[in-house]
Amino acid sequence: MNFIVYNPDTGQILRTGSCPEDHVKSQCLLGEAVVIGEANPMTQYIKDESIVDYTEEELLDKSGGRKAAIARSERDRLIASTDYIMLSDSPVSDLEKWVSYRKALRDITKQVGFPEKIVWPEKPE
Repeated sequence: MNFIVYNPDTGQILRTGSCPEDHVKSQCLLGEAVVIGEANPMTQYIKDESIVDYTEEELLDKSGGRKAAIARSERDRLIASTDYIMLSDSPVSDLEKWVSYRKALRDITKQVGFPEKIVWPEKPE
């Protein structure tokens, strides 16, 4: 079942996912709410437990935040794609390069010019 976790005060979509129906309620942390469905956090929000599209004006107002959210989403995807390397039985020989790469990804938000200009770290081979 697809779910959407959101901030009930602002309607901001925090994350989306899929899980068995009896696990949907457990996807929330303290202060969060959940609804069933699919949504795009970049163009939609939740109001009165319904999915609502941002107006064009609202999208323009939040474009700076939107760029940062897109960058963070890409960063999170890149980090998640290397999670297996951090496992104790990983076949990777030079773990320090991967640790440094993951740290550099986590630190992109500290770069001067973020989110307009991002220097993405090179993935080790």
